[in-house]
Amino acid sequence: GDKGNFRLSEELIGSMRSNGINPSLGMYNLILRKSIENFSGDNVISLMRGMGDSGVKPNSVTFNLALSTCLRKKDWASFSFLVREMEETCIIPDFQLYDTLILGYSQQGKLEQALHTLNQKDASGGAPDSQTYESVISACLSANDIRKANLLLEKMELVELRPSHTVYVQVLNSLLREGKNEDGLALFRRMRNKKFFPAAEICNALMKHYLNLGKEADVIQLFKEMKESGIVPTVATYQHVMIACEKTETWDLGVEIIHELELLESNKNDKGQIR
Repeated sequence: GDKGNFRLSEELIGSMRSNGINPSLGMYNLILRKSIENFSGDNVISLMRGMGDSGVKPNSVTFNLALSTCLRKKDWASFSFLVREMEETCIIPDFQLYDTLILGYSQQGKLEQALHTLNQKDASGGAPDSQTYESVISACLSANDIRKANLLLEKMELVELRPSHTVYVQVLNSLLREGKNEDGLALFRRMRNKKFFPAAEICNALMKHYLNLGKEADVIQLFKEMKESGIVPTVATYQHVMIACEKTETWDLGVEIIHELELLESNKNDKGQIR
């Protein structure tokens, strides 16, 4: 457990000191690295205080390991304490420490700090990776700042990072839910270019918007792409497409949809029968 591992570390350090050996910065960092999954935030703070008492100054690696421990345990009080200590010690973050800070701020919902640190890392020449960007996008969505989430997603694409299907769908769903349909359509087109496809419910929302714009041909095209991508249409999907077929006089597709609906109804009835 946490206490057992910490006690062993204290005993090791005590034994070294009793033999006239003052643990080095490298030794402290090694202990933190080996114990990152087992230490608590309090353990880390206690160890770093011991470093200070021994005249050993922590570096960016020390703080990254210590903050990573708090991040893993979601010990935000210790995380905040260590950030203050880091700032007072005038530690200049390396790229890994920037990532840990961004993840910690994002998971706490501290959006402004996350965005500020993301920009700091970018300005320092350390290009943030996909996980870092997506953690901040998630924080933006949690704060209902959909505009910033969409801008960060666009920036990921600009620097040729590949966003996950999940984050695409989360941002798209948020745009549509907030009535930002044009932004949603633009994002959907970018998704299609990357061979990503959302669930049927989101496609239905896009179809409804296309119909409101009088773009019935786009509804039909989206339906075809849904089927090519293996997305199972819902009843609402078929309803939207039938309206589009009627307005564009695409009777062949309309007849095909009627047959599919009859087949669906037949299968539903068969499943309800007792054999």
